[in-house]
Amino acid sequence: MSVSSREDTTTAAATKGGAAGAADNDEVLRLSEADVCTKFTTAGTIANKALEEVLKNIAAGVDIWELCRIGDDCIETETGKVYNKKKVTAASTDKKDKDSKDKDKEATIEKGIAFPTCISVNELGGNFSPLKTEGKLLRHGDLVKIDLGVHVDGYIAEAGHTVVVPEAEGGAEGSPCERAAATDGKIRDRRADVVAAAWTAAEAALRTLQVGKQASEVSEVIRESATAFKCIPVVGAVSRSNLRYNREGDKIIGTPLEERSKDFTFESNSAFTLDIRISSGIDGKLRDTEWRDTVHRRASENSYILKTQKARQFISEVKKRFPSLPFSLRNVVDEQMARVGVSEAKRHRLLHDYPVRAERPGEFIASFRATILLLPGGNIKKISGLTTLELPKNSLTTNNNAILESSHVLPDEIKKILSKSAAPRKKRNKTTGKKGEEETTTEETKEKETTTNATTTK
Repeated sequence: MSVSSREDTTTAAATKGGAAGAADNDEVLRLSEADVCTKFTTAGTIANKALEEVLKNIAAGVDIWELCRIGDDCIETETGKVYNKKKVTAASTDKKDKDSKDKDKEATIEKGIAFPTCISVNELGGNFSPLKTEGKLLRHGDLVKIDLGVHVDGYIAEAGHTVVVPEAEGGAEGSPCERAAATDGKIRDRRADVVAAAWTAAEAALRTLQVGKQASEVSEVIRESATAFKCIPVVGAVSRSNLRYNREGDKIIGTPLEERSKDFTFESNSAFTLDIRISSGIDGKLRDTEWRDTVHRRASENSYILKTQKARQFISEVKKRFPSLPFSLRNVVDEQMARVGVSEAKRHRLLHDYPVRAERPGEFIASFRATILLLPGGNIKKISGLTTLELPKNSLTTNNNAILESSHVLPDEIKKILSKSAAPRKKRNKTTGKKGEEETTTEETKEKETTTNATTTK
């Protein structure tokens, strides 16, 4: 987990969209080094494991606070199992200088939560991570979005998924948002449409995000995928470049309605987190809610000596444990101290908020999140986010037990994109025995055949 030992070297990179963060990317994001890629993939593996652990516990009557705790605890437990050997510098190998050895020994590699587990239901857009005293129970038929992130040595992987709360044993009473399902148990209302749209957009974006392509091409396939299901991308929900100790890089893949995004060309040796959020509404614009904002990130560019003791204790803990990455007030040891401290800290702009916003009541938002590496040589690698073969049956799957089913038809262009491999390998030439003769081989992924049908469209 984050500690203050590297605070001075990472605060600039942690600034939202800061130029320093972009410069830092060239310095530390070296995907050509095996150790860097291993840390990324380790973070991705743990993120997927935590996501699956949360998915297993989703049921009617379960408190959202408890699900968030399960996700964060899984991250802490799993990251605690890796990279525990302390590194020793070359100077410390001199047996004649014991003091030098103790001095040069570096701290254990930092790892832990890069984004706290959030469980957002139905029209909520995201960032819902309630305190224990402000929990909310899931109901049968709720559309549930899970988001979380993991880092290993500052290399971040995030994962997100959307499912429908299954009916409890014995037949639980449906929630107000529950629509009448067909006798076969399928859900064919707007929940099915918005999940199908988000899943299709995520898979199409993954196949478009390649070295040499433009960010605008990814934005367009997201828009086309949403439109096919009569849905729309959520305004303000953007995908961004992923830097070390900074999940909010300056390269933004926006929606057509997102004014912040500027077009750019994807380059190798970079990482991006795809955050696909699709609304069943008419304009994709979210509104403020009455829910408490509990997810924050330290505004390292600002400083102020707070007046009250509890506020000073709170910001001191934030500096020590969460110097650059987002955290939830749930993660603070003393909840009462957090309640008091966060108010004063926000008044003096010591924190950045991740607000809980929502669509109009009766509308739905679905989301999928994954981290992608653009490796040297042009290959891409998805390190987090569930694949088609891993989806739970209360999600959008290809098997006959799928609960969600949309009747909308995909455009031919989107079908063509989905027919491609999710992780194409750059073609390489192999010289045969005869001079001048070459053969070209391309490695395809296992899930290529299943993705086109993942939306179960007719």
